[in-house]
Amino acid sequence: MNSYEHDTHLPRLPVPPLDETADELKKRIQPVAGEADFSAFCRELTRFCAPDGEGPVLQERLLAFQHALRGNSSWLRPLWDDNYLAYQSSLPRNMHYTLQLRGDKWSPDALPRFTAAMACTIQMIRGERVPPEMAGGAYTSMDTMGGMFYTRIPAPQRDVLYCPRLTDPLTAAVACRGHWFILSLTDSEGLVYSPDTLQNAFGVIREQAAALPPAPGVGAFTCADRAAALELRGTLSQYLLNRLSLESVEQAVFAVCLDDDGAGDIPFGRSVLAGDASNRWFDKSLQLISSGERLGVSLEHAGCDGIMFAYILGQADQGLLNHTFRYSEDTAPAHIRSLEWFVPAPVAVKLEEIQADFAAWNDSIYFDEKRIAALSKVTLKQLRCSPDAVVQLLLQTAYYRCAGKLPSVYEAVSTRRFYAGRTEGIRSATAESLAFVEAFCAGAPRAELEARFRAAVAVHSENTARCKAGLGCERHMTGLACMHQMYFPEQELPAIFQTAGYRKLKYDILSTSSIPGSAVDYFAFVPVVPDGLGVGYALYDSGLHVAVSSYAESGVRPGAFLQALEDTGRRLLDLEGI
Repeated sequence: MNSYEHDTHLPRLPVPPLDETADELKKRIQPVAGEADFSAFCRELTRFCAPDGEGPVLQERLLAFQHALRGNSSWLRPLWDDNYLAYQSSLPRNMHYTLQLRGDKWSPDALPRFTAAMACTIQMIRGERVPPEMAGGAYTSMDTMGGMFYTRIPAPQRDVLYCPRLTDPLTAAVACRGHWFILSLTDSEGLVYSPDTLQNAFGVIREQAAALPPAPGVGAFTCADRAAALELRGTLSQYLLNRLSLESVEQAVFAVCLDDDGAGDIPFGRSVLAGDASNRWFDKSLQLISSGERLGVSLEHAGCDGIMFAYILGQADQGLLNHTFRYSEDTAPAHIRSLEWFVPAPVAVKLEEIQADFAAWNDSIYFDEKRIAALSKVTLKQLRCSPDAVVQLLLQTAYYRCAGKLPSVYEAVSTRRFYAGRTEGIRSATAESLAFVEAFCAGAPRAELEARFRAAVAVHSENTARCKAGLGCERHMTGLACMHQMYFPEQELPAIFQTAGYRKLKYDILSTSSIPGSAVDYFAFVPVVPDGLGVGYALYDSGLHVAVSSYAESGVRPGAFLQALEDTGRRLLDLEGI
């Protein structure tokens, strides 16, 4: 079966009707905005959607934009690419997310085994032999798969994604103690080296790195904001030696970061989330991070969504455990090449400053994770409703118990049932969820709580179905704003986007997302606003796996939030007699 054979038959992402988006917006803003802000928003929304308002004009432009693509993409995809690639701040602070892998499944020697499995899976991708992914009984778009292993190159105004050619040899860029090496993943016949061969290669790299003088930490430039990254890469590229080394890193299909065994007092999850700037290359779409037998991946968000990466990691996991991969029988050592750099003194100083700044930011992250066994997939299904709706309600209740308020809540949902689909944003805080949360925390009678619980999960399920059908209001409003910037660049955005109510809706204090997968243990990302929480979760038979991050400004620490979440879950199960 060809990986892409169903893509051409998938429906195209619709443009939601303007009046339906207006109705949805009012429902989403009311629970998170005060009465005065909500009333002001509604007045501005009425003006925006009036026949002589900006809304119908921008809607017409968006429909024309969709038509001009002639089905070769979704209307969202080029707008999405522009938005992500024009981003100018630090990538790891805002554009990266991480997965801790279930390395115990592949022990011993989890790193070389999974590295070999990933190389075999990439060969399957190149040969278009990865089976199409299905979700809910339907095929999903695989269009991002062919270009998901890339390097993001800083450029003026808009970065570019560099993808190795299909005929290029498979190599990995390996970091150890800030030094970089290029490791061949295949032999002369194109077969992937065996895990034993790669294990020996990683050992050699560790020995060579230990014998070298302190590294300049060139990879740290990828931690800087994009203007600084562009300048530093440009300065380094003035020298042929550096150009050749940069090209070698950028042509590698992924990076492997060999951290020191054990993370000391730093939790492994937080080390994967940020880590040592000198031992990372955040412009790579995938970095496989190893500390002892612990494995994690750091992923760049512009070119591919996490659910696609989770699927590909799952393909590697499946082939590894089922012993379906064929490895090279060549016993010769894998080819290793140490990269050399010429770093001018001013650049060396700047790299040191970036590393120090990144380390300080790393130290500012509060991070914790928990496996709540009582909230397993099997248990939540006994509630006879959407398990994800239940988890979202529990997250809101836990936050309310910690902070005494219900903020705007963002949940990502995939729209890959459409060709070239990406994600839609569910606004999970609803009038119904707020009613349940307040009643639950006030100790309302059981009958009242049961009624409000059922109402809240039903509304969330309806919202999820609407968003999966491409009819959410989040991306639609983004599309309208992009049309205004495209066709009326000299004018200010319409007032609807500037209202306090809309700004509160878009200020994601509780940013949540779920990426389950057979290879995934925990999913994590940093908060998207200074006083918010980043909540990554996945529901398994073993329980609800949750990783939470925050900064000092949030006032809610991850450990306290997780404790409130577990306690809330147990109380809800008791309420339901489970």
